[in-house]
Amino acid sequence: MGTGRVLRDRDLTTKPWIFYGPLRGVLKDGIFTNNGSTWEAHRTAITPAFHRQVLESYTEILKEESLKITNDISNFIGIDLDCREIMTRCTSIISVRTMFSSTIHKEDQTDVDVSASVQ
Repeated sequence: MGTGRVLRDRDLTTKPWIFYGPLRGVLKDGIFTNNGSTWEAHRTAITPAFHRQVLESYTEILKEESLKITNDISNFIGIDLDCREIMTRCTSIISVRTMFSSTIHKEDQTDVDVSASVQ
């Protein structure tokens, strides 16, 4: 079965109430909870954001930030490390760079002291 058929066939894209109904309270009416024409309109609106060229443009950013975080934690191999703060900072930087084509200015950043995360 091809991807195109899955995206066009309403029988395959209808979301069962038992799984998605309870999510409406949290997610409201959106692409994850709707069916039919509302789902199609939402899907059409976000499709350009997932074009191959757009996603490929993120790879350099992901590579750069991954190398930075790897360098930050490389001195702690074999040591228990609480990575929540480190990963939150990395995720925030990647999100800003990819979603807003911007950077978090150095003066706005709080440097994460990796050694403080050692347990």
